[in-house]
Amino acid sequence: MTTEIAYKVGYSVATYFIHETQGQNIKIALARDTRESGKELELALHQGLLAGGAHPHHAGILPTPSMCLITYIQDFDAAIVISASHNPYQDNGLKIFGPQGKKINDDAEIQIEELIEASHLPKKGLRVTETFPTDDGIKKIYLEFLRGSIKPYHLSDFKIVLDCAHGATYSIAPQVFRNVGAEVVAINIEPDGHNINENSGALYPENLSKKVLEENATLGCAFDGDGDRLILVDEKGNIVDGADILAAWAVYLKNKNLLKKDTLVSTSMCNYGIDKSLEPYGIHIVRTDVGDRYILEEMLKEDYNLGGEPSGHLIYKDLIPTGDGILSALQVCKMLKEENKTLSELVSFIKKFPQILRSFSVKEKRPFSEIPHFKEVYEKAEEKLGKWGRLVVRYSGTENLARVMAEGEDSQIVENVVEDLTHIIQKNSGV
Repeated sequence: MTTEIAYKVGYSVATYFIHETQGQNIKIALARDTRESGKELELALHQGLLAGGAHPHHAGILPTPSMCLITYIQDFDAAIVISASHNPYQDNGLKIFGPQGKKINDDAEIQIEELIEASHLPKKGLRVTETFPTDDGIKKIYLEFLRGSIKPYHLSDFKIVLDCAHGATYSIAPQVFRNVGAEVVAINIEPDGHNINENSGALYPENLSKKVLEENATLGCAFDGDGDRLILVDEKGNIVDGADILAAWAVYLKNKNLLKKDTLVSTSMCNYGIDKSLEPYGIHIVRTDVGDRYILEEMLKEDYNLGGEPSGHLIYKDLIPTGDGILSALQVCKMLKEENKTLSELVSFIKKFPQILRSFSVKEKRPFSEIPHFKEVYEKAEEKLGKWGRLVVRYSGTENLARVMAEGEDSQIVENVVEDLTHIIQKNSGV
């Protein structure tokens, strides 16, 4: 991701949305996380948007879901987030939201890509020393939305540890929770451009677990670099992942007759033990491909209102059509207040099957069908796992990583299956 690409994206996004809206005064909001490359990319986007005829509005450092919200409830035509989410600081990327707070679909992506290919840089090159004002109004709207989501409850009896991963939530998350009355212990809130996600946040909840126990806290909340994920730690130091939160949320909504069609949407990575735990409540799970956009597509298509991933992307569509770590944490606190429970009690009905997820580097994302003997090893693995077993082998969408996930009733068989598949992929794809 270079400034030249960012400029072309800005120009192409402006061109695309001007054509789609048949207007000339389109407004596009911009936000970024804390990576050192964010400022230059933001400036290049700014220049590209202006060249394409759009009016950029800069929100500064804010979580990704703030840009979804601003196009969902305000008169912004689109929004762009400069972030590589949970990836290391060397990476960066651009997320584009269209009207109604939705990430752009495949057709829009293809059209914008074609515009990027056809676009050119200005003859004088890019100026990377300009400055621009920050629109504080966008942050205020986001803050009010978050605070309002927990009304009428006050968290004066809560002590909460927040792990902000040195990312986009480092300032706003502590502010929000203090504003609703909680005693806040905030960690990993000193971004330097290089330390985003480094041994912190949603990818490393073990560190948060230690802090929750040390502080004798009510719960702990871990966010990722751009703030759209949430992983929790209960008062006993146990990690509560996205699937656990989703299941507890589903039961809470079902008891209030608010869970549409008694169904939640998750992905192929969701533990089958969640299905079994929800069965007595009459709640069903519909699965999609991995990725929050596919979850939202299914929710919109079938009119479901709750969905999410074990990784912590959680969508309650009645509030906002995207995953929002801070919002999800506030909603969990609301459940705890209403039901007068601890977090460990809230999720105590969930019994998962043993599951192992292993991620490892590969030199190339070689199609699995081209790997010698992969099919035989895979089929034997499925047979070993049995009726309640499950197997998912995929490549990361953002990094040169392969992921092998196995699940079943016998933990030793699960471990052996993961070892076998990991070995054959590493042997044929390089490490």
